[in-house]
Amino acid sequence: MASELIDYAWGHPDLAQVKASGRAGVIRYLTGSGGKALSKDEIARIKTAGLTLTLVYETTGTTVKGGRQAGVSDAAAARGAMTALGLPAGLVYFAVDYDMQPGEYALLDAYLDGAASVIGKTHTGVYAGYGPCAHAIGRGYAAWQTYAWSHGRIAQGIRLYQYKNGQRLAGGEVDFVRTSLADYGQVAWQQTPAVPAAPAAKTTAAVARLVVDGSAGPATIRRWQQVMGTTIDGVISGQINNGGARPNLYSVQYGKDGSNLIRAVQRRLGLKADGLMGPATIKAIQKHLGVTADGSFGPATVKALQNRLNAGRF
Repeated sequence: MASELIDYAWGHPDLAQVKASGRAGVIRYLTGSGGKALSKDEIARIKTAGLTLTLVYETTGTTVKGGRQAGVSDAAAARGAMTALGLPAGLVYFAVDYDMQPGEYALLDAYLDGAASVIGKTHTGVYAGYGPCAHAIGRGYAAWQTYAWSHGRIAQGIRLYQYKNGQRLAGGEVDFVRTSLADYGQVAWQQTPAVPAAPAAKTTAAVARLVVDGSAGPATIRRWQQVMGTTIDGVISGQINNGGARPNLYSVQYGKDGSNLIRAVQRRLGLKADGLMGPATIKAIQKHLGVTADGSFGPATVKALQNRLNAGRF
């Protein structure tokens, strides 16, 4: 089910009214002057309103043209802002706020790789039009796409889609954003711990249930890795871009070395353990889960997987 969000800069809306309008969350800037930048007070009000918070970093919107060093600098500034605000490490969307052309994608690669060297690849995303988003997704980065410069196209695998700018809502000027994912990079609020009871002889840590939404984002991949006993990083790495066989896998990195998680799955299913999640492996996973074996890692397959993982097994 789609969720509606908003992003805004200077024209702050009333957050209680935003929540009452049916919006699930807000996307806010880590930097800026005159009220553009997020503050601790605003974070408290966002939490009180029951809204999610997602983070974007932008100064000029064109710093990507500085390549790797600009990415390193921007990510360091974003990390510093998050620390000052008391926010945990998490995904930041770095804004490419102009009509970037394919001839500039090498700069985009260098910029994102530079940012990832500071805050980690799973915490590095891009805000841009269709072309840069599709390109970044192909290299394993998260993407928030705007309709601007996109000519009606929507890239496969985006986390967020901005579909209207300059709208009035709850007394502020906002942009409308939509997502179909439960995990789109929002801040993981740190819970205030309760006073612990006296410890029992043995305790088992409670594990939060996955949302069964048919979207294999980082939370689903982390749980799968946990169940299979592999390194837990929330990403299926080393995959070949195989033309859409994994439409509902939203946490993937491309390469050629394969994934240890997929190797563990392949060994469990008696397959050649090459770590590549191609159609043959997907069909075997589907047969194991009891869903139609069509070789496409779509919503029905992911929901079946999420239900298994919620039961603590594959």
